[in-house]
Amino acid sequence: MPVRAGGFFGSEWLWLPHSVRLAATNSSLLQFRNMMKCLLLLLAGAALATSASAQSLWAAPGATWTYSYALFWEYGDLTMSYAGPTTVAGQPAMRYDRTLLTKMRMSSQPAQQTTLPGLVLRADADRLYVLANDQQFYTLFNFAAQVGDSWLTPASQPQAVCASTLVRLRVDSVGTAVVGGVSRRWLRLRLQTQAGQQPTFDRPWGGRIYEGLGPTQAYLLPQGVVDCGGTDPGYLGGMMCFRATGQPTVYGGSAQQCSSIVTAATEQQAQRLGFEVYPNPSQGELTLRLPVAVGPQATVELRDLTGRCLLRAALPATGKLDVRQLPKGLYALSLHLPDQATPATRRVVLE
Repeated sequence: MPVRAGGFFGSEWLWLPHSVRLAATNSSLLQFRNMMKCLLLLLAGAALATSASAQSLWAAPGATWTYSYALFWEYGDLTMSYAGPTTVAGQPAMRYDRTLLTKMRMSSQPAQQTTLPGLVLRADADRLYVLANDQQFYTLFNFAAQVGDSWLTPASQPQAVCASTLVRLRVDSVGTAVVGGVSRRWLRLRLQTQAGQQPTFDRPWGGRIYEGLGPTQAYLLPQGVVDCGGTDPGYLGGMMCFRATGQPTVYGGSAQQCSSIVTAATEQQAQRLGFEVYPNPSQGELTLRLPVAVGPQATVELRDLTGRCLLRAALPATGKLDVRQLPKGLYALSLHLPDQATPATRRVVLE
């Protein structure tokens, strides 16, 4: 094997013995192998960094989503919280705990908390996946998708992930927006049943769906599509709020609080301020007895038991509120004062 002695230029060729030539060849192979190992490690590190960055949007410290729910005889909140990393079939994933806070209608008993089955999600640079069907991940959201793209994802009815039923999500529009101080991609989707599924429908679903937040006007998973059983509440409303350590609270839809339940704290605030509503029960013509120090910036807000805001207005100068157009049921009427962090809330029964 000829090599140059003394350098690359201006030197003479020398013939080396076979053993030296073999050692040189082996040395070159070893260097090549080491170089390839380094390259593979760099690529793997870049992939892990991309995955970690994507998952950090969905797995921020203290990340908690709160959704409203309601049935004929009960109502309350479903809370989903990031519980830590996990691994499924060698793939990094994220665990989420879920709890249900339930209040019985027309009952003075305190709300009861129960634990629901958790969720396992996985994220990459563009997609969020949900675990279903015996350890299989399905695309839930694809933020790199274009208008017209579609994919199959597990349905829920009620909200537990179904074992075998898939529905189709189709992209209507896409964009970007700053939400909660973070620039996020968003998309709007249509929820479609597949051929042979009953009932057959094709409708918008979820409002804007943001990276790191999910749908703001629906639960995280498609709901009420086909009857496939489950363990969760039968009706889940939109996201009431998202909270994470060091981040501003993000409210979904028209929500301005993180619970649909009239808590003891808000009722105590009403009692302390002297805020009363009568007659109660009522046919819909309400009289408000207000604190003496109420200023012109005070507002009132009326919500149903799914947390949906039905009325938000300046405090009536007459102290009268006419809500006869609303159906019979239980509502929460809140008084918001600019100098009070907690609203004063009263339950109102329309009959």
